[in-house]
Amino acid sequence: MKQVHKWAFFIAKKNLFRSQDARKIAAFDKWTDLRDRNFGNVIRSPKGGYVAIDHETLLHDLLWVPFGTTWAERCLTSEAGKTLTGVDYKRFQVDMANAANGHAAALAAVQRDLDALVAKIVTPPAAAAQLSQTISTSLSHRSQPGWMTSLLKVIA
Repeated sequence: MKQVHKWAFFIAKKNLFRSQDARKIAAFDKWTDLRDRNFGNVIRSPKGGYVAIDHETLLHDLLWVPFGTTWAERCLTSEAGKTLTGVDYKRFQVDMANAANGHAAALAAVQRDLDALVAKIVTPPAAAAQLSQTISTSLSHRSQPGWMTSLLKVIA
């Protein structure tokens, strides 16, 4: 029984990394500096796709490091590198880079909500405004064409 469980886990993990959803999630995590994504933080939806859960370490260097908390980086990109073969892993990275093309539009779509969220968790208001600007600048920089391809060292 234990051996069957190990195989089911291996197959489920391999299926995740073959999906386009995993590549989009991995690109989002790199873009937003999320440091704690692993296979356990991605669930299978009833429709068959994959959904990221647990965004606790989002914006790691901007929201956590200044307060003295750091997280060791665990990411889908690293797990994909251990799970997929060389060619499949390179395709995973290229697909991540292509998924990053939508980050600028995504940032524009959520900018107000992001500012409102920061205003709720950071005081005083001047500090919240400054942090919102820093976050926006960082995400905007990471949204530029070529940022993800440069980070991953791929041509997309």
